[in-house]
Amino acid sequence: MQFAIKVHRDISHTRHWDTKIGQRLMLQMVDATLPLRDAGRLFTLLIQLEDRVQYSSDKLRYLEKVASVAVENHIDVHIEFRHLSWRDFDVLHALKMANIGICNMEIPRFDHVFPLKSYTTTSKGYIRYSGLNRNSWYPSKPQLTSRERIESRNARYDYRYTTDQLRDRIVGQQDLKSKTETIAVAYNNHYSASAVLNAIENMQLLDSILPDSDSP
Repeated sequence: MQFAIKVHRDISHTRHWDTKIGQRLMLQMVDATLPLRDAGRLFTLLIQLEDRVQYSSDKLRYLEKVASVAVENHIDVHIEFRHLSWRDFDVLHALKMANIGICNMEIPRFDHVFPLKSYTTTSKGYIRYSGLNRNSWYPSKPQLTSRERIESRNARYDYRYTTDQLRDRIVGQQDLKSKTETIAVAYNNHYSASAVLNAIENMQLLDSILPDSDSP
């Protein structure tokens, strides 16, 4: 078993994009995950950006500098871009040159959303599926209490992929695997155990179409 660990929100959801603060926080993440790295159990650290975060050269520079703290300590980092403005050759090239991975992700298909692809910028591919709950993705009213925030989050991720949808996504997984040494596939539609059920079915479908030597 290997682990992909999401970095603290003070790194990924910052309002300041202060490189020195981000590097200090990332160093703390590195220190906390060294036992997993040394045991060969750490797949990557994930910097997940919000879908409201648009590209700027300053933000890209921040991400490069912060991620480099982990890369220099032989820990992989993947960045999950959710806004379409990050879909640019120069962004992918910058990540590749810095040995930083890109996480291919799926959320509901709004016009501003980065589409699900099979991009890779390192030898490790990474895909995360968060469901397609378009009507519940954005709260219809302010979330003023912790209960309201939890209910809104649960509604957002209360989605289960059908078997046909999984088959379509396996095509992308195989495409990504052809470009890399290894890939990780994660389901983030966690409400009501949908992520677990979809992950199990994903593995079963892969087992049914791959040669025994290539089975996960």
